[in-house]
Amino acid sequence: MISETIKNFLPLLGEKATGTNYKTLKKENIYGLRALIPDQKTLEKFNLICEDIQLKIEKLTKKIENSEKIREKLLDKLFSQKVKISL
Repeated sequence: MISETIKNFLPLLGEKATGTNYKTLKKENIYGLRALIPDQKTLEKFNLICEDIQLKIEKLTKKIENSEKIREKLLDKLFSQKVKISL
């Protein structure tokens, strides 16, 4: 829902931008645009979903960091010949 709103809103902003070297927006050009603002219940649902996703991202990021540390330690031990691999 929000991504669709942004996807539809950005081209409108681009049309309102003026300037030759770089585009700028003036407040007069923005005032006539309409944007959907979700109600509190919808925002709360969205926040719950995003909070859950963010927690999963943080957990996975920690797992990745731990795995990278373990890999580095194992590589160090392997190259210093403290660990032998039998084939």
